[in-house]
Amino acid sequence: MKILTKIFLVLLLGLMILKTESYAQYPVVYDIDGNEYEVVTIGNQVWMRQNLKTTKFNNGEEIYDGTQYADWNTTSSVNKLAARSAYGYNYSNVDNFGYMYNNYAVTDERNIAIKGFRVPSDSDFQDLESNVGMLEGDLSITGTSSNRGTTGQIGNLLRSTSATFWDASATPTDAFGLNIQAGSIRYGDGTFEGFASGGSNTASLKRIGQIWTSTADAGDATKAYRRLFNYNATGVGRNTVIKTVGIYVRLMADAMAEIDNSAGFRMLSSPVETTLSVLLKQLWTQGATGADDESGSPNVYTWSTASQNWVAVTDLSATISAGTGVLVQVFADNDASGEADTKSRAIAVSGTINTGDVSPTLATGADEFTLIGNPYSKSLDFNSIERSNLYDVVYVWDAATENWKTYGADKLTGNGYGDLTDGLIAPFQSFFVANSTTSPSLTMSLTDTSSTAATFLGKTQSKSDFIRLQLSGNELTSSTWLVFNEEGTLTTPSKRDAFKLSSYSANFAQLATNKGNKLLDIAHFPSTELNYSIPISISASENGSFWLSATQFQVAEGTSLVFNDRIEGISIPITEDFMYLIEINQIAKHKSGNLIEGPMLASSSTELSYSITVKTGTVTSVESKDGEIPAQVYLAQNFPNPFNPSTQISFAVPTQTPVRLAVYDMLGREVAVLLDEAKVAGSYKVSFDASNLPSGVYLYRLQANGQTLSQRMTLIK
Repeated sequence: MKILTKIFLVLLLGLMILKTESYAQYPVVYDIDGNEYEVVTIGNQVWMRQNLKTTKFNNGEEIYDGTQYADWNTTSSVNKLAARSAYGYNYSNVDNFGYMYNNYAVTDERNIAIKGFRVPSDSDFQDLESNVGMLEGDLSITGTSSNRGTTGQIGNLLRSTSATFWDASATPTDAFGLNIQAGSIRYGDGTFEGFASGGSNTASLKRIGQIWTSTADAGDATKAYRRLFNYNATGVGRNTVIKTVGIYVRLMADAMAEIDNSAGFRMLSSPVETTLSVLLKQLWTQGATGADDESGSPNVYTWSTASQNWVAVTDLSATISAGTGVLVQVFADNDASGEADTKSRAIAVSGTINTGDVSPTLATGADEFTLIGNPYSKSLDFNSIERSNLYDVVYVWDAATENWKTYGADKLTGNGYGDLTDGLIAPFQSFFVANSTTSPSLTMSLTDTSSTAATFLGKTQSKSDFIRLQLSGNELTSSTWLVFNEEGTLTTPSKRDAFKLSSYSANFAQLATNKGNKLLDIAHFPSTELNYSIPISISASENGSFWLSATQFQVAEGTSLVFNDRIEGISIPITEDFMYLIEINQIAKHKSGNLIEGPMLASSSTELSYSITVKTGTVTSVESKDGEIPAQVYLAQNFPNPFNPSTQISFAVPTQTPVRLAVYDMLGREVAVLLDEAKVAGSYKVSFDASNLPSGVYLYRLQANGQTLSQRMTLIK
C-alpha cells in the first residue's frame, strides 16, 4: 500500500510540475554593483521598473562622488564625468528612488547602462505613451506637462496611486507595472528641485516624477530631454534640461526572455546582432575570455555542423547574428553567492530587431543536425518555414521538464504532432533541425512568425489517427507519439518522423518507438498496411516503478492496439484509459563525461522487451470460453465506462492463486477492496458500486499470480 501511494503521489506531482511553473511576479536584472531591478514588458518594449542606482561604469571604474558634486557646472572634463548624487545628499533615498546622474555620466563610453539596456529616446517614450493609451494627436506635442497627453490622462495612468503626494514614503504602482517614482533634479550649485524640502522646491513639484527621456536635444547640443509625469493627471511633459544637471535615469531594452531559477541547459538565440557577453550578461558564465570566471569549466557552447557536436566558446566578445543558436548551462546559484536564486532572470538586448530573411548554413550529410535560432522578436511558426531535404521536425530542449520537445509538421492535414505546441518557437529560443538527405536548405522570413505566444506544452489537433504515450515515475517523464496515415513507414524513418535525442539531464526516463534500429520520438506508421508490430524502447537512469499511460488517444474504429510486455508475458489492449505499471530493473547508460558530449541520437541500453501490435478488428479477449483455462492473467476495461453509479470489472487467472482487486483514487488512497481471496483458474466478473464516492477518475488494480495489472475508470454523477 505504501509503495502504491508513493507511486501515485510521484505521478501526481509530476503532472503538477508539467502544468505549473513558479516564477517571480517580475523577472529581474542586476547591474555591476549587484543591485536588483524588476523588468516589465509593455507592448513590444521592455522597461526596468526602477531608476538606476549603480555606482560604477561597466568597466568597473567608480562614478565619482563626494566633493565633485558642487562642480557639475564647471568645464572640467573630469567633473563632467563625476555626476552621481542622492536626493538631498541623503543616501537612504537611493533604494527608493535611485541615484541622480548628469548627462556626461550617462553618455560616457564606459557606459552606466546595464548590458542589453539603454537610456530611452524620445520616440521610445512616445511608443510607451501610445501603448498605455495616449491619443495619437497628443504624441507630437513637445511642451510641458500642462498640455501633453491631457485627454488620455497619461500622467494619472503612470503615477502612484498609493500616496497623496509622491514622496519617500510612497510605494508607486500603476496598472502597467512601470513604477514611475517621484522625481527631483540637482543643479550645479548644489540646490535641488523636487519632491521634498531643500533647494528651490515648491509644493507643486511634489507631484512630479522626472527621468531622462534621451541624452540629447536635437535643437541644442548643451541640453538633453527629460520626462515629467504629473501626479495631478494633467498629462506628461517633455522638457529640456542643462546636461550638467543631475536627474534620475530609467533604462529599457528592445527584447527580453525570461530564464527561471532552475539549474540546467538552455538553448538560446537573439533577435538582434549582439555579442555573447551582452546576451548572457544576466547569466553566470565561465571558461571563456570575458566570462564571470574565465578559469572555470566552459558553460557556453555553439554547435559544429562539421563534427556534429558542441564546441566550447572561448571568447564572449564574439558577435553573433540574429538567428545564431547557443547552448548555456545555467546554474541555480547564478551569481556565485553561495545560495540558489529565488527569482527568474531577464536576458535582454537592445538594437535593431531583425526583420529580414535568414538562411543559415546547414550541415551537409543525411541525418546530420544543425542548431538554428529564432531570429525574430515574435514566435516562429515551424509549419511556415521554407525548407527542402530536411525532416519536417523541430527539436527544442525544455529545461522545465528536462525533456526534448519535438514537433512534426504534417502537410497532409495542415497540422502536426508533438509536445511543442503548434510548432511555435519562442523568441530567444534556438532549435535543431535534421537533414533527410544531402543538400538541404532553409529560409526563415518575418512572414513565418505568429502573434501567438509560443509555449512548450499542450495538445495538437489533427484528423489523422494518433496516440501519445507517456512514461512517468520517480519524478521523471518521457513521451512518444505514434501517428497512423497513408505515408507512414515500417522499417525506415519517414520525413515526418522525429528522432529521440539524448537527454541533457543526468536523470532521465526514455520512451521511444523503434524503426529501422533508430529510436523515434514521433513516428508515422501505415494506416493501410495493418497487422504489424511496433518495437517499444523503455528505459530510465534509475530503477523503480513507472506508469505507462495513454495521454492522448484518437484511433479509428476497426483499428486495435495491444501493448505487449514480453518480460511478464502480458498483452493489454490500449484504449484512452490505458495505464500499465512497469518495473525497471536495469539502469540505462548515459553519455560518459559531460552531459553534452556524445551522440545526438538516443540509444537503448536494454533489449526491446516491449511492443505494440496494430491490427484490424476488435480487441480480442483472453477470457476462457466454455471452460477453457485462460492463458495468462488478464484485466479488462470496466463496462460501462464512464459509469454511474455501478460498473462491472472482468479478469482472468491461468492458475489457482490469491487474488486482490482494489480501487484507488488519483492520490493513491485505497477507496474499496472488491476481492481479496484465492481463486481457481478461470474468468470472473465483479460489480463495483460507487454510490458513496464523488465523481472523478479512479484506478483499479489486480494482483494475481505474482503480477500486477491496472486500469483507469471514470465515475460521472
